[in-house]
Parts: sequence; C-alpha cells; structure tokens
Amino acid sequence: AHDALGRMAQTPEIAGDLFSWLGDFGLAKPKAAGGGAKVPGPNEPHIVPVRLLSGLLSGEAFVELLNAIFSKHSVRQKLTSHPGDRQQSWNQVAKGLNKLNVDLDADTIAVLASGDAETVLELLGEVHYVYKQWAADDAKRKRRRQVERRQPQQGGGAAGGYAAAAAAARTPLGPATLVSASHPGELVSARSEAISAVSPGQPPSTMAGVSPGRDMSVDELDGEADPELQEQGEVDGEAGHPDEAGHPEEAEAENVAEPSAKLSTEDRIWQGYGQQHQAKPLGPEEILEQLDAERDLESATSAPELLGLSMVHGLKLSPAQVRDLLADGGRRLLRAFGDKREKQRTHLVRWIGNLGNYRGVLAEFVLSRPGDGIWLLSTLGHGLSAATLEVAEAVCTLLAGICSGLAGGNMRSVCANWLIETPALKDVAALVSKCGNAIASSAAGLVVTCCHHSLLPLLSQHLKQLSRGEQDYLAVVHLFLSAFLKQPETAQACIIQGVVTHFLARCVQRLGDERST
Repeated sequence: AHDALGRMAQTPEIAGDLFSWLGDFGLAKPKAAGGGAKVPGPNEPHIVPVRLLSGLLSGEAFVELLNAIFSKHSVRQKLTSHPGDRQQSWNQVAKGLNKLNVDLDADTIAVLASGDAETVLELLGEVHYVYKQWAADDAKRKRRRQVERRQPQQGGGAAGGYAAAAAAARTPLGPATLVSASHPGELVSARSEAISAVSPGQPPSTMAGVSPGRDMSVDELDGEADPELQEQGEVDGEAGHPDEAGHPEEAEAENVAEPSAKLSTEDRIWQGYGQQHQAKPLGPEEILEQLDAERDLESATSAPELLGLSMVHGLKLSPAQVRDLLADGGRRLLRAFGDKREKQRTHLVRWIGNLGNYRGVLAEFVLSRPGDGIWLLSTLGHGLSAATLEVAEAVCTLLAGICSGLAGGNMRSVCANWLIETPALKDVAALVSKCGNAIASSAAGLVVTCCHHSLLPLLSQHLKQLSRGEQDYLAVVHLFLSAFLKQPETAQACIIQGVVTHFLARCVQRLGDERST
C-alpha cells in the first residue's frame, strides 16, 4: 500500500460531490478552512486524505461504505472486513457490489487487491454514480409498495427501474469499463488492444504508470549538468509551485433521472459522468507546471510528463528549466539542438537515445490523450534541425518509433498532419539535402511511417512547394526514392502508388526542358 500511495501522491483527488457523498456515510469530512483556506466546492477536485486512501486501497473503506448503504436502505446484508488480507476484503466488496448490480471479475479483483490506486478510485467513482441510480429506484419501489398497500384492489406492480434494466444487460466489470474518478467522463482501459499494438511483446501497462521493458537508470546519464543548457532553461522567479429531513430517499430520487433502458450499463455510466462533470483535461503546459523532479519516468501518466521527467533526469535540469525550454513552442529547445559543441552533442544524444527506450510508452500515452500528439511530435521535431548529424539521426529514429506506434493505433493521420502542416517536412528535406545518404535512410523511414499510403502527393506536391528550386527538389526526391526502393515493402508501395512512373516521366521531361516546372 505504501508504494501505491506513493504513486498517487501527485494526484490523490476526487470530485467534490464524491467526497461529500463519502462524508454522508461517515467515511470523510472536509477539514475546516483556516488561515484563509477554502473548502473545495461540489464541482471542484478534493484531495483524498491519506487515511481514507489507505482504507480504500485495502478494501476496508469500501466494506464500511457498502454496510452503511445497506443499513440506510434496509438491505439485509452485512459484509466483513479482513484487516491485513486485502484479497479477502475485496472478495467481500465484490459480494456487496453485486447488490448494486456491479460485477467485478476475478482479474479486476486481483488488480484492486494489488493496491492499484487509480483503479480503486475509478471504481469508487462508478459506485457513486450507480448508487444514485440504485437509490432512486429503491425509493420509487418503496413508494410503489406504499401505494399498493393503500390500494390492494389495484394489484401489485412488478419490480422495475435500474435493477431490471441492468439485469437485462449485465456485463462483468473489468478494468476496460471503469470510469475514471480523477478525470470523470473518460473511459480508461488497462488492456486496450490499441495499446497492445503499440508495444508488441511487452507486458500490458497499468493505468498508474508504464514499464518500458527495461529500467532507465539515472546513473547511466553520467556527468554534471551542462551549464550552457541550464542557462537556456533559466527562468525569472522561483520554480513552480447530510441527509434531507423527512424523506431522504425521495429527495435523492427527485435529483436523479431515470436511466434509459436502451443504453448499456457502461454507456449510462459514461453519460452520467459527462453530464455531471465537464472537467477540461489538463494541457501539456499545465501538466508541466506540476512536474515533480522526485518522480521517476516509470511513474509518468502522460506524454508531456514523461518527456519533462526525461529532461529532468537525462539533462540534469530543474522542472522550471524544463518548462522554460519547452515554452513558446520549444523555442529554447530548438536553440539547444542548434548548439555545435561536442559536450552539448553528447548530452543530447544520450538523452534522445534513452528516451527512445520509451517510444512505445509515449505512443501509448498519446493514444489515450490524442490532443498531446501534435505537441509531442512538434517538440521533439525541433531535433530535426540539430547542428550535428548524430543528434538529428537519433531524433529521426525516435520520431519514427513514436509514429509507428500511433499508426498501429489508427492515428497515422495525426502523424501525417504533423509532417505536412508543421515545419517538420521542410526540416526533414533540409536535413536530407545537407547530409545526403548519411541521413537519407533514417529520414525516409520517418516519412514512410507518417505517410505510407500517400507517398505520391507528399513527394510531388508538398515537398515541391517547400523546395528552393527544381534541381534541389529532384535531388532530395532522388535520395528519398533510393532509400525507399531498398526496402521491398516500401518499394512495392511506390510502384502501386505511381511514384516511380511519375518521377521517371518528370526526369525525362527535365532532360528536354531546362526550365523549372
């Protein structure tokens, strides 16, 4: 539990209304505001106290919560906690949740019992939502029974509401159907097929953090921080920084809409969170504002955080210096890549090389947060303008690896848009023109990964528009085609797409026409 608590130390937050709900059942109470402190409102995130988080991880707090629910609604069920035996406690939780029409399969129980804090909080959020639906129907059933007792001549009514709808479409709950409590409204998956496609042969990642297959020891990044690189990362200032009286069941019922029987249980959960929480996901800059140098790369939960932590540990920079390097579209990082000094080259090559071990993880993070895709590729893409060939080649290889993972997750269009609509293609062409065959293979690999199915328009239109003249244009195309044709699969794609015939005809035309076309 200690390790799990450590992993959640950065984001142990839940929605304010969820925290208040726990308080209604005696599991939590807000701290009194003091010294000008403000108690979070119902729509604001609330930090989970360590004692409560520990109880949730062990399953004992869930047992206490379910027993309180059963007591309030006169359900004849009593669960038993097993201090020190989380597996048994979670088995009790699964038994109790069955009453609320929530099924936990064996795999999910195992993940919960292992102390996966993020999964535990996701389950808590789902129980909160399902409880409100269940409580509303329970109140309706009680009112119906009261009416039936007063009017026996009308006959009895059949049970209905959420329980009946759920019984018709009951689906075992696994990690792929949990709703995130830290990001309400988002469905998260610990076993998505898209993620598996990113890093074949590697074990599935957890939602709290990802292991890249080998540990990247900070000790490998020997040497002290480069003063020049730190200067480029300097910034001004310091581094950042009760129940209703009378009929509570009826009151709850009035505030909860009847779930649609046409929606699956998972869809209702997603829809409910979408209506109640309109929390906007944090952008890359906001994530970097929370960058913590004490966290290791394996604890990262997003591409911006992983990139920032790699710079902290690999380049020996402070979080404030990292933020400054990546500010304004990475303007200062671009300047750092342009440094020709040997010491700078060594630092950058080592950093990019070690970050390459996480290329599958970076792609996985972008698949779960697509909005980070262009930002990540553009930031790393500054390395295509590196002053030294070794750094530029390492960046090409890293970007190709990330784009390959994104393409495997049906996000090739994002890679193509990045290459064509940002300075990336121009930088790649300039790199090939400058370094020739020494870089052509790596550059061609990146281009093919991004635009495998649209090589002809890429070469005949987009690349031409960026070229200084016909001669330079055809020289770069020649280098790309030479690299393409060395790979059987890419060569076949060039033939099928008409790339070869198009440029053969263009070269023949060029032989008889000295003018640029």
